[in-house]
Order: sequence, then C-alpha cells, then structure tokens
Amino acid sequence: MRRPDGRKGSGLNLFIGENGSGKTSAIQLLSLAFQSFSAASRIRPTDFFNLEEKIAAELEFDRFKARSGSPFLSKAHFECTGIEFTAESRDRKQPNRLISEPFAARTHFIVDEDAYREPDGTPILAKGEYKKFDARDKSFDPARVFEGTLPVCFLLERSRARHIGRGQFATTLDRITNEISWRFRKQIKDVEQEDDYQKVHAAFTDQTIKSIPKEFGPELTDALAQLLEFPVSLNPLSYSSPFDNLHFATTSDNAAERLPVEMLGSGVEMIIALQLQCYLAEHAKEPLILLIDEPEMHLHPRLQTKLAKFFFEKSANHQIILTSHSPYIVRDVGSDASVVQFALKEGKSEVTPMSGLKTKLRHGLTVNEVNFLVFGMPSVEYLDELWGSAMLQFEAERVRQLDEVLVKNGLSYRENWRRSDGNDYAVTLPHFVRNSVHHPENKHNRPINDQDVYSAIEGLRSVL
Repeated sequence: MRRPDGRKGSGLNLFIGENGSGKTSAIQLLSLAFQSFSAASRIRPTDFFNLEEKIAAELEFDRFKARSGSPFLSKAHFECTGIEFTAESRDRKQPNRLISEPFAARTHFIVDEDAYREPDGTPILAKGEYKKFDARDKSFDPARVFEGTLPVCFLLERSRARHIGRGQFATTLDRITNEISWRFRKQIKDVEQEDDYQKVHAAFTDQTIKSIPKEFGPELTDALAQLLEFPVSLNPLSYSSPFDNLHFATTSDNAAERLPVEMLGSGVEMIIALQLQCYLAEHAKEPLILLIDEPEMHLHPRLQTKLAKFFFEKSANHQIILTSHSPYIVRDVGSDASVVQFALKEGKSEVTPMSGLKTKLRHGLTVNEVNFLVFGMPSVEYLDELWGSAMLQFEAERVRQLDEVLVKNGLSYRENWRRSDGNDYAVTLPHFVRNSVHHPENKHNRPINDQDVYSAIEGLRSVL
C-alpha cells in the first residue's frame, strides 16, 4: 500500500476486480479494525466465509505511541507498530445478559517491545528491570494514542447521505452541530449576552409563531395544559440547541429557492461528505485514511474526472483507498496509484498487487485502454489507438509497411484480406481486424469477433 509523503498521488491505492471478488469486504474490514468498541455490533453472519473460522486483519503503520490505561502508570506510554483485529462467533452466551452479541470482536495494539517508557522516552525500570507490560493495555483505544501519530479512518460506503444528515447515531454533521451549539452556549454565558440572546430568540419566536395555525398554537397549548402540570407549546427554535436544524443547502439570495442537498442527488451528497471529512481532518491536523467504495456511483463522467483530480491532490497528505469500476476514475488515478486486483477463484478471493497501469499509447492512458487492461474488455477503438501509436513508433507511412515491421517483431501473416476487386493478400491479424472496421462496405471477408479483437490487441501490445 502506498502511503502519503507530501507528493501528489503518493498516498493513492486502487482496488479493482469483478463484482463479488472481495473489494468492498476488504475496505469494510479495514474500517472495522478502527472501531474498537462498536465493531461487534456491526458484524453479520454473512461477513464470515466460514463461521467456524476467525476473521483476522493486521494493519501495519509507522511507529506510534499510546498511553497506558493503568492509573498507576498515568504518565507512561508504550510504542506500537500497528493494530490487529479479530472477530469470531461466540461459543457461549454472555453472562448476566438476556440477549448476547452473537460475535466477539477485538482490536489490540501491536506493541513494538514489552516496555513502558517515561515521557522523555527512557524505559521505566522496576527493581533494575524493565517494568513488565500489562496485557490489559493491549486493548486498542484511539483515545490513548498520542495525537497526530495514528491516522483517523473514515469509510464512505454506498450509503453516503448519512454523513451529511442527522441520524440516530452520531454522524459527521451531528458532531459539527454539537460542537457549534457547545461553543454558542459557552459564548453567551455572561448575563448581558444571555439577555441579548433571549430578546432575539423571543422576537424570532413571536414572528414565526404567527404562522402556526391556532389549532396547533394556543388551542394545542391549552389542551396539553389540562393534562400536564407545566406549560408545553410548539417552538420553532430550540433555546439550548439553536443549530439542531443545521443542514447543507444550495445558496441563493431567495431563501425560498434554496434546496437541501438531498434533493440534488446522491452523487452530490457523496462529494460534500468527502470534502467535509478532508476539511475537518486538515483543520485538526490529523492524518487521515479515506476508504471509499465506488466513488463514481451516480456521478456524471465529467464529475468523475474532477473527483479523480481531487483524490490525486489529497493523497499528498492522506492515504486514500478506492474501489472502482469506472474507467474514468481508473484512467485518471491508475498511473499514480498502487493497483491491487481482486479475483474470485473457486469461491475465494485472490489478491494480486499490480505495478500500476502502464500505457502502450503515445498520448497516455485512455478509457479504452483501461477497459482492456482492468476490465478485460477489448474494443476496436483501442485497437485503432494502438495502431496509430505503432505507425508513429515505427515511422510507417503505409499500412502494409507497418505489417512488415509487425512480422519482423514476431507476428505472422495469418489472415488473407480480399479487396473489393477480388484480389487478396496476406496480412497480420491486427491488420485484418483494422481493415474489417474501416471497410464495412467490403463483404468478401469473414466477420470478426471479440476474440479476434482481443488477440489483435495483444499482438500490437507485444511489439510496442
């Protein structure tokens, strides 16, 4: 996996492969490893290839420091090289619980050496020996990691919208709203500001309450008072949390024309969620791991290319791991990223690192080339691109002149091309396929198929 080193593209990683080959499972597993306390509740039986076997992952990082959780070693820390995650099906019920979690999940620090250290880094000694490491300290807790030494992990799954909306569990927007409300309440603590706020709040409430029909206003208040010992009424704004309705919307001078982003499509929501997370991480000066499953979903190809440029730039400081089926995304990041290919063989995932996508074209990687290299889809358009590059590389002025060069480089005259006048001559397979595409009016030759196109492409790639 490539890690960011300050250069654009340095932290880019790309998972490719057919549906069901394991790409999404891989990034979900990486995310679970960081969720030390909630991982068990997020695991499903379908996550296991075999319920009798453990799920296990070991994540290696640059060396980082973690504080001891022991009250007797409050200033001590230990050094780690990574974290390890395991999940398994329980073999017995949890004690004193009516309903047990069906799975047990644990994340542990991978400790570099079993020694506690003082704040200045020197080992702590007890009776002339290193202070023995307490195994309980191995339980992973992000709160004990020294700030800025271990990345924050953020997973953008296919359900993007929950990161920029409000939810039952704390979403990114929930955390922003709570932070703003806390700062607001802290700001108006003194009496003068409190009085000013109460006046503004009362003015806003009085104005908006006029729009509430009387059956939901005074009449409802009176009805509720008959059952309650304290007054209750509808309020348009929370006094203690005035930002609870905070949301993203389009900007317009006319407030009536402003649209919530959820009305603009899930592609737009994904871009906002992604930029929001990067923005927060950069302002907090935290290293970030972005795990993004199929970022191209619901995006127009032009926006896909724009998003690829965003990944390229952000990967200078953040590690980005993508899964993708988009030839546009792959084209624009594939040359710079570490590419990992997933394939399903006999029911199991096979993972093969690739050394990046290497173009054979004079003008660089194209969508047609990506479709062939990554998705195994040959096209006559890609054959044409290769043919043009070959003409340039070998300085051939005529088609038959290039054929002679191809034969000298290992191809053979395996086909006969019959012209419209009835004369025929020997040609290579790439020449035959190209003629078939460029001269559809000629009905004297056999039709070509996908295998012909594939073999012709392979032949041209072998000599370029």
